[in-house]
Amino acid sequence: MRMVGLLPRRPGVIAVLMVSTVATPMTGWAQTVPPTAPADGGWTTEVTAYGWLSAVKGEIGLRDLPQVDIDNSALDALEDVEAAFMATIAAQRGDWLFIGDASWSRTSDDFAVGRQVGVITFTHEQLIGSAVVGRRLPVAPPEIQMFATVGLRYQRFQGEVGVDPESGSIQFRAEGTQDWIDPTVGFVVRHDFDRRWYYSVIADVGGFGAASDLTAQIVTQVGYRFNRSTSLTFGYRNVFTNYGHDDILYHVAQGGLVTGLSRRF
Repeated sequence: MRMVGLLPRRPGVIAVLMVSTVATPMTGWAQTVPPTAPADGGWTTEVTAYGWLSAVKGEIGLRDLPQVDIDNSALDALEDVEAAFMATIAAQRGDWLFIGDASWSRTSDDFAVGRQVGVITFTHEQLIGSAVVGRRLPVAPPEIQMFATVGLRYQRFQGEVGVDPESGSIQFRAEGTQDWIDPTVGFVVRHDFDRRWYYSVIADVGGFGAASDLTAQIVTQVGYRFNRSTSLTFGYRNVFTNYGHDDILYHVAQGGLVTGLSRRF
């Protein structure tokens, strides 16, 4: 884990707490849009389990404590993960598209900072939930699906940090929690090259001062269908969030490879 720019006037405790809020390689929603809806107008539903290996870069601040600049590679973040669960359900009927997503991860780490601070340990849990509804736009040929979307994204961060000094017997424990909901607008595009291969783009922007000042996301994926019910996707996802309320600064960009295994019903 790499931290840059921590000011020396306070111990590095809060720096670790702040890093823990973003140092997880698999978060957010990496949706897979379901294949073209059946001709009879019924529902098409697709469930996807996915993972996201992301680098993290940005600035974090908490109340009157020093701001921390973060620059973690994807491998740095991967080392800290204890457990993670991520899944998406997408359903389409006619011209309507519905997407729900949930992701949870838990990270922990410990490292020595110096004799005056000692060993710092932390645990962090992150929960993100999203709900999106889209309407198909009649602006493309049948093999290309294009949807305009609106939705909500909920984010919750909870961290606990402890300090065990080498130079004394005084120990320190602290925890913090913050959550918020952002509205989003965006689009989804999917192009079926043939019966096996397809390409999708998911993009949105939100916040608008309701919670975050700005949040934005783009996901590009290439998918391969093994059969009518199972497919595999590979791609890239980038998420940016600029949140600054209640004496908390969260100005972070996350980007990296994403992969998913889908089952269609």
